[in-house]
Amino acid sequence: MKNILNFSEAFNIGLHAMAVLGVSDAKKIPVKDLAKTICASDNHLSKVMQRLSKANLVSSINGPSGGFFIIKPVDSIRILDIYEAIEGNLPVSNCMFLKKICNKKYCPMGTLIEQVSNTVLNYFSNTKLSEIIKQ
Repeated sequence: MKNILNFSEAFNIGLHAMAVLGVSDAKKIPVKDLAKTICASDNHLSKVMQRLSKANLVSSINGPSGGFFIIKPVDSIRILDIYEAIEGNLPVSNCMFLKKICNKKYCPMGTLIEQVSNTVLNYFSNTKLSEIIKQ
């Protein structure tokens, strides 16, 4: 079943991985353990973690006693930072088709798509990782 907000599996994995890392007492968490905790494949998680690493949100230590860890304070990481590290810019749209096929004046969805897009953008921009891991 689809969710009303259809975010990619990669973003969902990244957000959950960051939340787990954010509350962990461990200095680092191996990919296998992190994947098991969030019910993701090791391979997909590894690719997502590479993107988060490129964005300087996490780092890793290689080897048998290695793993990933967050390198910034959780109260300085926005959900938007995580999203953009994985997906690129968050699309804000006013059309379900992501292109103009009708006159906005007669859109069957009215302004709903634009309102939801702006709400998500505002939430992602103004919500820190520290806030979602304390909920």
